Amino acid sequence: MQRARPVYNNAGDFLLVVAVDSFSFPSGHAARAMFLALYALVWLQQGSQMAWAVPIIVWGLATAFSRCLMGRHFLGDVLAGLLVGVLTTAVVTQGTFALGGLWIPAAQASALHAHIMDQIHALMPQRL
Repeated sequence: MQRARPVYNNAGDFLLVVAVDSFSFPSGHAARAMFLALYALVWLQQGSQMAWAVPIIVWGLATAFSRCLMGRHFLGDVLAGLLVGVLTTAVVTQGTFALGGLWIPAAQASALHAHIMDQIHALMPQRL
């Protein structure tokens, strides 16, 4: 759907941001924030780190609803984006919202993550 952004959206307040599109529905930021928050919770379930659950969900929701406060989206755009994030997490975990449901086994995902982090660290300049 190609709904225009709110009329109170000030496109001139971007300093170093390039707008990908000028449409509002659904909110991609809300979708990505909710997916990342839920996916992080999926990984945190394996340990005793569930104390992070509330801050992670608050971050995801704050990111999503900040889009309304900044005038970038309507409330419905953000709610639809949140739903897209939840559905994306459901697809990735095959509806289980648990590590056992991941399309890629957890051990393989952990190995891939470690490899990516090694590559990132290799590219970073050494500290003196």
